[in-house]
Amino acid sequence: MVTVHHLFWPRRDYQTDLERRFRTLPWNKVEMPMDAHELLHRYAPPPSKPSLEEMLDAVEAYELKERQRRAQRLLMTRGVRARHQRSA
Repeated sequence: MVTVHHLFWPRRDYQTDLERRFRTLPWNKVEMPMDAHELLHRYAPPPSKPSLEEMLDAVEAYELKERQRRAQRLLMTRGVRARHQRSA
């Protein structure tokens, strides 16, 4: 069985909205086998918690990337519609 491992843990250390958003960014999560996940949490020390500034920068970078991706998709969709309208 595969589980999702958050690279920044333990969860109780990430309580504010910003901290939770940072912890759940797509690049801060990986899938791994359940047994490896359990061993990791049992024997490995948790990573140092990033500063608020580092977390804010990461969240803002992700949100900017997502806005750009949505805008690009919208422009592509409108471009396709415009070509279809001209050819009709």
